[in-house]
Amino acid sequence: MNIGIFFRVGMLTIALCAVSAISAQEGKDRPKKRDPMPVYVTPYYDSKGPKVEVGEFSKKLASADAKSVLELAAEMKKEKEKVRTEAMFVLAIRLYDLGHKDDAVYWFYTAQFRARLFAMILDKEKIGGIGAPAFELRAAFGAFQQLSGEYINGYAFGELPKLEKTLAAVLNENKKVADYSKIYPDVKFVSTTSWAEKNTEVSTGLEKLVDLIKTKADFIKEQRKKNGIEGKY
Repeated sequence: MNIGIFFRVGMLTIALCAVSAISAQEGKDRPKKRDPMPVYVTPYYDSKGPKVEVGEFSKKLASADAKSVLELAAEMKKEKEKVRTEAMFVLAIRLYDLGHKDDAVYWFYTAQFRARLFAMILDKEKIGGIGAPAFELRAAFGAFQQLSGEYINGYAFGELPKLEKTLAAVLNENKKVADYSKIYPDVKFVSTTSWAEKNTEVSTGLEKLVDLIKTKADFIKEQRKKNGIEGKY
């Protein structure tokens, strides 16, 4: 499913993709064995190993086990205003792979919120091309959303009451805009005077997703059964 489309059309479309884009044949062919989700987003993460290069928390993310990853998540939450978005995506993946799927959903949507806002406040005249920090990060965030989103959304939309509560928490915790200039000093952003407005736009998209879950729960469940998704994530 194309979770990366989030950058172009918003969370409402993402929700529909999450519940209906996986075909029944894909579900039939997916192995039952719970191997690590196959995610490779250079240079930040490779599931083989795993190999992690996201700054401060890289070693702990790579070596985490089922117990220590929860301790790491608590540590990262305390410093959330300074944590890089790519580190949040990797934490979500590691939590999922180590059996803490509800925590993975929280960090995935927190990272997705940050990624969406990052894209919206970039100085479009100074993004650059391949190799430029802004260009590479934006592309990486899209890849993380697409590759890990298939698994994490595949699970999350089978637990709608939990997902609704998680999204409400993400909304509440992201009312204040993080200082992206300090998190990404090599990236050029538009004036901070517009950041709050852009943050509200991201929140509005997420609120639409919450509304969709509330009003279309039966449809979501029906589509999951139709496409053979239940129990596969």
